[in-house]
Amino acid sequence: MAATLDASLRLDSSQFTAGLGNAMKSTNSAVSKMSSAFEALKNIAVGGAIGSTFMEAAKSVTNTYLEAEKLQNALKATAGSDILGMQQYQELKKLSSEIGLNMSVAAQATLQLQAAGMSAADAFKTIRTLQNAIRSGGGGNEELGRFIYGLQQLYASPKPLAEELGQLKEALPVTAKLLREAFGSARAEDLQKLNLSGKQVAETLLKMAETMPKMARGLGGELDALNAKFNNLKETIGQSSSQILKPA
Repeated sequence: MAATLDASLRLDSSQFTAGLGNAMKSTNSAVSKMSSAFEALKNIAVGGAIGSTFMEAAKSVTNTYLEAEKLQNALKATAGSDILGMQQYQELKKLSSEIGLNMSVAAQATLQLQAAGMSAADAFKTIRTLQNAIRSGGGGNEELGRFIYGLQQLYASPKPLAEELGQLKEALPVTAKLLREAFGSARAEDLQKLNLSGKQVAETLLKMAETMPKMARGLGGELDALNAKFNNLKETIGQSSSQILKPA
């Protein structure tokens, strides 16, 4: 009886051990499969993130290149020559990097100033002068754009109008002070009594702005300059890519 019980216990123990071993093998196999699955999912996630980042970068480069093409075409049309237009574009790229001005803002500014009757060289000089003046008042690209729009209107006006001077004063508050120093008054009515044309007032205002102290770019200006250089790099990459993709 005792022998039979002992044999039965040994058999049960052996079966239990064998079952436990099989269970462990199954568990290890399942864990291994899960690990492989998680590794595959991780690779897919990482690959997807890299792919998404690459696509965003490619989109940014493409947009910058297409925008550059638009600006180049506009400058070519204004200059009346592809060669002169591209020369102006390259000079504008250099200017935007030097003074920390968005390229689109710089291009729009030079087109507006040339439309008002300025030469390309005078337009570039004016942009540099006004960027310094705007920065001295704590302004940025938006204020510069508004000031140049007002200046363009003033250039085309036979006489200085209150609305145009108001736009300039709003974008650059020191305008009133500069006008008073030059003409003794910043009021349109008083300037009209001096028989001044809008262009004469505009040109005098720019000469006064040239005498303003040169302002350091500060952190915001440095960031704008870096951004301008980065956009120039993206444009170069886009241009190179377009050349590669062109059919032979």
